[in-house]
Amino acid sequence: IEVNYPPKVKLDLTATAGFLTAVTVENYDPGGRISVSSPLWENEISLTLINGKYYGLLPIPLNTAAGAYELLIAGSNSSETLQYKESLTVSAPAAGIAAVSAKNAALLSKKAAADPYYLAIAQTNAGTSQGEKLWHGNFTYPAAIAVTYIYGQKLAYRDFSYQPFCQIYAFTGDAEIFAAASGIVRLAEQTPDLGGTVVIDHGLGVFSVYSELSELSVSAGGYIFARQKLGQCAKTETVPTPAFTYGVIVNGYYVNPRAFFEHDPISFYR
Repeated sequence: IEVNYPPKVKLDLTATAGFLTAVTVENYDPGGRISVSSPLWENEISLTLINGKYYGLLPIPLNTAAGAYELLIAGSNSSETLQYKESLTVSAPAAGIAAVSAKNAALLSKKAAADPYYLAIAQTNAGTSQGEKLWHGNFTYPAAIAVTYIYGQKLAYRDFSYQPFCQIYAFTGDAEIFAAASGIVRLAEQTPDLGGTVVIDHGLGVFSVYSELSELSVSAGGYIFARQKLGQCAKTETVPTPAFTYGVIVNGYYVNPRAFFEHDPISFYR
């Protein structure tokens, strides 16, 4: 009789608001189900079985106050019982203050109002994310242009203050936009307010969102490779200074895209 007990939980006990952390559980019945719950999220997050181990990416919302938060990792539908409690310490992100022009403030105000729409298209059009990891290694930058405003940076103009949930690229001229990682295109359409928008499902609840493209080169439903062209972001008569935005959503929450640029979160838990 093969006995895989006790279950082994691997989890970072510190995290930064706006980023994400990963959890893995070994030596647990492959026919079971494991989920993580916490006051950090409205709903529990299920872990995915990959090669005999359970994996999960845990997003820390940007507006999370610094402090300790209880995590409950529970297993069910199994002959084994798993009830694992741990305290996760969350620190506040270091965010710079930038003075922006009235024109940029108006643009960012529009993005602030549109952010729920970004999330809605990922949730309603993407459906359930693939239960397997579709990307390989680190994500790559979606455009060969410099980032103008980073995720979570505090932008201020007079009484207006905003923290964008995306990376914002403002530039002059034209630029090609590429997929940051491989996955399945769940949405590719022109939207009334945000221009060309693409949503890619990378599996395990990870989606990347690309918006304000002037032209699209992909269609929904197809598999796409990292660095494959998604479309073009070009200046027009009505938009002389294009602004392309890129965001990453994990299990329904925006996270800092830099977390995927710097490393593959799951790689630490293999």
